[in-house]
Amino acid sequence: MEGQLLRQCIVRGDSDGAVKLINSGALDSANNGAVYGDFLFLAAQKNDTNTMLALFTKGADIGHKQPSIGPEASRTAVHAAAQYRSAQALRILLDRGGDATKRDGRLLTPFDLSVMSIETPGLVTDMLIEVGAKPQDDNFSKVVEGGTHWAMASYQERHGAVAAAIASYQKAAQSYEHASRQMLGSEKFLKFMNSPFMRSTLVLGTLATGAAVSSSGGVVIYNDSPFAPMDPNRVKSVEAVIASEHGKGERYAAYSRLCADRTKELGGLSKP
Repeated sequence: MEGQLLRQCIVRGDSDGAVKLINSGALDSANNGAVYGDFLFLAAQKNDTNTMLALFTKGADIGHKQPSIGPEASRTAVHAAAQYRSAQALRILLDRGGDATKRDGRLLTPFDLSVMSIETPGLVTDMLIEVGAKPQDDNFSKVVEGGTHWAMASYQERHGAVAAAIASYQKAAQSYEHASRQMLGSEKFLKFMNSPFMRSTLVLGTLATGAAVSSSGGVVIYNDSPFAPMDPNRVKSVEAVIASEHGKGERYAAYSRLCADRTKELGGLSKP
């Protein structure tokens, strides 16, 4: 009961209510580190520093990991603050010894997560770089590769490391170009699979193989099968995916061009 109430306070931004509930001791137990560590994760997402400080007074474990299943598997409060670009929360966590290099269940670091939703460099990416965060060249996501290299390049350029910045901008441009090609390729594939030609081909294929036959001998096309894209709702869903993929592909292409142009500009400036 009290745990659900505390969660609601944090989610809706009621910092005063959350702090009051924490200080009441209603949730105290022999396992305060883990119990309050769960709420620390949520408070870091919301950049709720007052609640975070109250949780620390109760012994919240700064390295507490989320359960090992689901999209947030094995993430800590540092991951949460980085992903949501909660700069004040991240500063508190780093000052208290939070680990900015720890990987989650998908092997993503806080630095990786910091460029997944908000892609441009900023204060949070700078903070992570300053405590040792580095791009992963073997990352499964070219978007993450591009974003972390771009953040590193921006940081290096602003701190006078021109040669290093050029190399980082080059890597960012290459990664974003790859990501753009993947997205636009997916768009073309989805358009092809949803085309009238492919619809008729799939249905005819079922007729030829007799894959699904009703008791009366007629062919049955199940609603959950790939043969139902004629359904207006499914068409709209696919069109939305296509539009989303196209938008991402175009955006990543623009990032690639920006980083490539900056590489050339810095290269010209670095020549005697």
